[in-house]
Amino acid sequence: MWFNILVGNHGSLESLECLAPLVNYFRAALGRCGHEVTIVPDKWHAGAVNLLLENFPDSRFWAGQVRRARGQGYKVGLIATELFVNRAIPYGASGIFFADEQSEHEKAEYLRCRNEGFEAVAAEVDFVWSFFERTARELEPRCRVSKLFPMRHVGGVPRADRLAPKDIDIAFFGTLTQHRATVLNELSRRGLNIVCLGRCAAPGYTPTYPGFAPSYLVASILDRGKIGLNLTLCALG
Repeated sequence: MWFNILVGNHGSLESLECLAPLVNYFRAALGRCGHEVTIVPDKWHAGAVNLLLENFPDSRFWAGQVRRARGQGYKVGLIATELFVNRAIPYGASGIFFADEQSEHEKAEYLRCRNEGFEAVAAEVDFVWSFFERTARELEPRCRVSKLFPMRHVGGVPRADRLAPKDIDIAFFGTLTQHRATVLNELSRRGLNIVCLGRCAAPGYTPTYPGFAPSYLVASILDRGKIGLNLTLCALG
């Protein structure tokens, strides 16, 4: 089975980096079970089970996105990463901690958005996987399917277990000079599927994932690539 993990709803670079332990755990656990895994910012795949890690600051928008995706035949699951007690995420001694400089209003508003976003999306998805047994039980009346996805130690992921569809012809990573852009454009013109990561320094050409990309996204792209391409900075001779 193919699982496609979307991380674009987490927005900031800091948030994407903080996701690394969770994303890497799912990638390792699902891979060791024999499943293919891809990690993308926001591309839904019809042939995959699409997974979202909870964090939906705009509840109406994200609930609408999931509803639209399921209406088009996409399979969508939600990963509940937080403990839920009485339909809310606790904080303080028993849950999320906040920065000292945040006011009580800011804390309350943050949790309100987290709770509303989760409730709205959980009602739309095909299933919810929870890291906590208590959360899984609480969600049973409020979503289609609620199951525990236990956290275990899986160690590193050997190459043999890093399963992914080989759906990228060429994966390029680096600073995009004019020479490199010319070569990549020509390869693309000939029908090859190219994914570029890195800085854009070539007029008129934009990488698929410009600028910073978290390590798990880079690793997923390399797993999917048939060829990892490295070009000289400029034409020689």
